[in-house]
Formats: sequence, C-alpha cells, structure tokens
Amino acid sequence: MNKIFTEDLSKTFITDGFKNSVLRNINFSMSQGETWSIIGASGCGKSTFLHLLAKLDDYSSGRIFFNEINYSDLNSDSSASLRLDNFGFVYQFHHLLEDFNAFDNCKIVQDLNNKKNNPNIDELLTSVGLKDKFKSYPYQLSGGEKQRLAIARALSNNPNFLIMDEPTGNLDNKTSKLIQDLILDISHNRNIGIVLATHDLNFANMMDTTYEIFDGGLRKINEWYFYCRWLVYVASLNLFYNYNFYFYWKILDVTRKTCFSLWPR
Repeated sequence: MNKIFTEDLSKTFITDGFKNSVLRNINFSMSQGETWSIIGASGCGKSTFLHLLAKLDDYSSGRIFFNEINYSDLNSDSSASLRLDNFGFVYQFHHLLEDFNAFDNCKIVQDLNNKKNNPNIDELLTSVGLKDKFKSYPYQLSGGEKQRLAIARALSNNPNFLIMDEPTGNLDNKTSKLIQDLILDISHNRNIGIVLATHDLNFANMMDTTYEIFDGGLRKINEWYFYCRWLVYVASLNLFYNYNFYFYWKILDVTRKTCFSLWPR
C-alpha cells in the first residue's frame, strides 16, 4: 500500500523582504485508499499544502516522503516521474489546454507517462459524464463539464493519489452537488487516496477525515467541529430574524469564539 507522509514540514514565503510562514512543522501520514478534506480560511495555506504534496512546489524545511522516497533527494526529472506515476491534480481553475479537445487533454497525460495500466480514455470520459463531449474544446464546455474534464484528466495516468484544490469552489449549488457525487463515486470504486481542499463544510465531512489548517499548523477535526458550526448557524438565524444587525454580529462573534474554543482535538 502506497503511503505519503511528512516530518516537520514548513513553507515560508518571502515578499518584499518580509517572511510569511504559511505552514509550520506539519506532521501527517496518509495511505492509498484514504480520503481527506482540508479546510481553513482563505489564504491559510491549503493550496500551498496540496502543491507540496504533489511535488509542484518546494518546501522550506522538513521532509516529505512517498513510501521511502525523500522528495529532497529527487532532481527535476525524478520529480516529474514521481508526479506522473503517482499523482493526479485538479486545479482550482481547471488549467485545461484550450487548443486540445477533451479526449486529447487526457491523452497528452498518458503520452507523457507511458504506463501500461492507463485507463481507456473513452471509458474514462464516459464515467465522468462526458460521453458526448470527446471532441469538444474547453471553451465549448460549461463550468461543470470543465471540472469533470479536469477530474478525468487527473485520472488519466491511473494515479495512486488524487489531489483536488477547491473542486466545487466556482460552481453553482446544483453543479457542485453533481461534482461531489462524482468524487464520492471515485472514492468508493477506485483504490485511490483523495486529498481535497474545500470551503464547503458539508462536503468536507463526507471524507473519511477532515483537517484544518490554522495558524500554520494542521489539526484534525472531529464531529464537535461540525456540531459547533451548526450551533453557530442556528444561533445566527435566530439573531438575524429577532434582533438588529449590531446584536446579530456581536452575539454571533461571541458564540463562534466560545464554540470554537471548546471542541476537543
């Protein structure tokens, strides 16, 4: 069983001479077949964390391992081979190749890795709901269809881990639900580890395990988190309909801080 894990992983950005430590001393371990969701405020480092896992960016300190392979021991060619053989990545804004149709967006991935067990592209596109879109170009697809194609492309190399950055973030509610169902179907029917970043707490709770990036650290969330968020939501509705905006925001803030300080980690 393939495994990815980190030891004291940290990432620091330097902008205009100022250091911004986005991730600090993160330790985690994940095996193929598990599903993770990553939540956290905008700008907290969710995308950065995913990029580091997929070897799309370099970390500042610590270590990342794929099985016994230390990322820091890899050169650029070895890094590319590791990505193509083991990871599928779904970007927040698709990053589809506009000059290639749906079929060729997937085929180019297979041409790069030459794995013997690559899936049949016709069957793959059909499985994600693009049966009649093989020859369609990205500009001819809806937002939901683009996301389906991005997922199909990420699966084209038969990866061990599928990493997704806000896979439903730019979609309407109905389309988001369809994409969520597709991802859950993938998790149930393929032996793939899934890590996804999302702002949708309901979707996050559908994964096996949920983690939050907070103040540079990664902490596991349990059912208390979602229960407290539900309490805050109910309280906010009652306050909104029965009091003015000043009391609504003040009491909501107190409730949020209180609930968020009580749940066990």
